[in-house]
Amino acid sequence: MKDGSRGFNCSAIGFCAGLLFAGGLSFAQEQPGAKVTIEVGTTSVPKQAERWFTEQIASFQRAHPNIAVTTVALTVPIRPIDTSLQALPRLAENVIGIQGTFDDETAYLVANDLIEPIEKFLPDPEFKREDFFENAWSSVTYDGKTWGVPWFMDSLWIYCDWSLFEAAGIKEPPRTWDQFWDCVQRLTKDRDGDGQIDQWGLRITPDIGLEWSLWMTRDLQDGVKYAKDGVVSFDQPATRKNLEFIQKLTTSPYVYKGSGYSFGLGDTAPVKSSMYLVSNFHQHLKEMVDALGRFAKNKRLRAIEIPTDGPTVIAPSLRLYLAVRKSTPEKEAASWEFIKWVNRADAPLPEYWNGYPCRADFWQRVDVQQWQTGLCQDAEAIFRSSGHSGTVDFSFSGRQLYTFIGILSPLVSGSATVDQTIQALNQAKPQVEVAPQKKPKSDELFK
Repeated sequence: MKDGSRGFNCSAIGFCAGLLFAGGLSFAQEQPGAKVTIEVGTTSVPKQAERWFTEQIASFQRAHPNIAVTTVALTVPIRPIDTSLQALPRLAENVIGIQGTFDDETAYLVANDLIEPIEKFLPDPEFKREDFFENAWSSVTYDGKTWGVPWFMDSLWIYCDWSLFEAAGIKEPPRTWDQFWDCVQRLTKDRDGDGQIDQWGLRITPDIGLEWSLWMTRDLQDGVKYAKDGVVSFDQPATRKNLEFIQKLTTSPYVYKGSGYSFGLGDTAPVKSSMYLVSNFHQHLKEMVDALGRFAKNKRLRAIEIPTDGPTVIAPSLRLYLAVRKSTPEKEAASWEFIKWVNRADAPLPEYWNGYPCRADFWQRVDVQQWQTGLCQDAEAIFRSSGHSGTVDFSFSGRQLYTFIGILSPLVSGSATVDQTIQALNQAKPQVEVAPQKKPKSDELFK
């Protein structure tokens, strides 16, 4: 793989991206005299990163003058996470973007004989599987083969206002759940003595799934298995314990649950919290994107990983992959070169992205090392958390995710019991496995 454009956008502090996309748009033109033309699409590139991605395509074509790239369904219109790949009007001819975690898009593509396993292109001296987080491969591992290359993956972490920790005499961040609960209580205060709390131990922005992420994280740390004999059940002892913890936490006076995304910092902040539970999954919330950008550069903050009493693992994350669609040997080889190019060690990064690159060596890049000097304390913890994202033993769609979040809402507000919540979760009927339905060959998807 030849050397290409390098660089790093130093404003890449959003840790977020726009929603996922599926419409049609072709802006990379075929080059005169090119020997091979490939089409790239359904990549879920955020709209605000469109310029970055077109520059990536242009740099690829400069380094590979015998390959031309056209595009479809990169950024417009928006593809919500509850719109599956199966529902798209058509897929790109050569390089297909896959969303991991929600639905089993990999299984669908494999069942319909649409993509090639990466083993077909290996060994390749320019590509090493170990350069990527090992956990990132799970969503594209199917039937004993690997069907795509990890691209971006989101994360879950906590921001601490470290000045408030120091004022409370807390010298170390919470590593276990008991320590976390202790900090949440100790950092909640009535600072002006008027009998009203004006500093909370924790902030959780409601209705965006953070409680779900916290619950799933604790269940994964406890090794919960939901599927047995083809049936998914949430009536598990550890699940019950963890839902009780989530309810205790979210209904306590120590947690601020007000709506809005303009997080308060500093002594004059209208809402002052000591810890903030954060995910960069919320790509569509511009206020949150802007707030996280400010947080990332705030030196009074410290990023920490989610506590654990056992394994270091967090809830399933949204993951983006690139796969080679079956075509001619020449187009498949060119598609593989493209996937390697956008995943190379020194690939430029967009201003905003859906999570972090899945390369395990990302934080060792010289430009990233220079960039992190302007970030909050221990910013690397945000990146490390991506490498701890786990998976559950049942498949669920983006629509079902919203259903789960809705089911948890009464629990976290205190209007539903744990028993009622478990019953509602079981009635949601998640699938243990996805049994992809083959569409007729006349369907536009296969054209």
